[in-house]
Amino acid sequence: MRLQSGIWAVAIICALASQALADAYDDCMEKAEGVTNDMLECMYQEHAKWDKKLNANYKKAYNALESKEDKATLKAAQLAWIAWRDKMSSAILVLEGGGSLSRLSANSFILEETKRQAQRLSGE
Repeated sequence: MRLQSGIWAVAIICALASQALADAYDDCMEKAEGVTNDMLECMYQEHAKWDKKLNANYKKAYNALESKEDKATLKAAQLAWIAWRDKMSSAILVLEGGGSLSRLSANSFILEETKRQAQRLSGE
């Protein structure tokens, strides 16, 4: 029973931390008032937070694997994911005309995919 309570406490703390990150990002975007460079700065700051989580989650997942083959598989998958994310971001820029809105779309894509990959690697 005690372990179960501890697990719930950790889950609640993680949920609150995730919400705090989201709130800070939302506040930043609101303060940007639609100014592209300010919005991009919000995205860069939020991406830096998720990229840090992604790297920590990757290391944890990598270190949890025992065989060299499994580690090589994870590393290859992560490198392929990075290449795909970056190429898709470039494609978004091209497909949307390369203007300021396409920069926002491409950076939003990178942010969302980084967040998704960080969560995927953590098992969330």
